[in-house]
Amino acid sequence: MSQAGIFATSMMPPGVVVQTIEGNSGGAVSPNGANNIFIVGDGVTILTSGNPGTNTLTISSTGVFYNYVNVNSTPYVVLSTDDFISVDCSVIPITIQLPDIPTVGIPFFIKDRTGNADGNNITITTVSGVVLIEGNTTYDIDSDFQSVSIIGNGTAYEIY
Repeated sequence: MSQAGIFATSMMPPGVVVQTIEGNSGGAVSPNGANNIFIVGDGVTILTSGNPGTNTLTISSTGVFYNYVNVNSTPYVVLSTDDFISVDCSVIPITIQLPDIPTVGIPFFIKDRTGNADGNNITITTVSGVVLIEGNTTYDIDSDFQSVSIIGNGTAYEIY
């Protein structure tokens, strides 16, 4: 095969084409000398399909991949594309501001990556500070290495 590389799956929603591999000089995509085509995946979240007419092998994502965000300044305003928010609170307490509109079914994962939340709490709130998280306007991560999973229900956020 003529192409190799890393698939940028964290930016792709499920069901989209991640990478198409074409054979050398328009030739067929074929196995190596040991009769293998190597695809990294678990057979469920990474699917492959061949097309002899165009001599391509298409690799698609059907699984869940998370956009990892490294946070070490405050406040951090969470973007709609953020999934896993890894917080470094080793120097100062950090405030994480979720969107004011809690989209139904959209999760956020927030974690104290450095093990300092006991001394430098991570406060989770919303941009306006009025949308509820488990019935309160704030939620604190105050134990070292603690993490929380939060999901929108349309009007508020729930912890699960």
